[in-house]
Amino acid sequence: MLRGELGSRDKHNFFPIKEAFVSRKVIQAYLRSLENSMFPKDDSTSVVSIVECLRKENYDPILIFKLQNSTTLYGPSDLDFLPTCQTSFALGFQTEHQRVSNSDKVLCIDSTHKTNQYDFYLINLIVPDKYGKGCPVAHFITIY
Repeated sequence: MLRGELGSRDKHNFFPIKEAFVSRKVIQAYLRSLENSMFPKDDSTSVVSIVECLRKENYDPILIFKLQNSTTLYGPSDLDFLPTCQTSFALGFQTEHQRVSNSDKVLCIDSTHKTNQYDFYLINLIVPDKYGKGCPVAHFITIY
């Protein structure tokens, strides 16, 4: 290998050239482009983007999706008839692995709230698996 050539394994003959280094200016420009292209401006847009990506998967995990001040976008539209339909939000999902066809009993509905700045509820549906142990089969994030 030639002196100064990138990729030389010989420590005695390796002289890095200017082009081998990335400048702070280049890194900052790259970060700015990432911020402008990848991160939505608000949380609502971010959630819509994630839901749209999930719906394009081979297995669509979205059970229900309704934004605040909107009608139900995916799933049953029962939420649209509640008195609090304008302020309610719902996102329900179930992974392909969580589908359980041999259980018709709900063992537990676990609800947690005030875990973020929006005070949304996280609701988990748990059913007995074939061994009689609790297995989560669906998750909902909601405010009502």
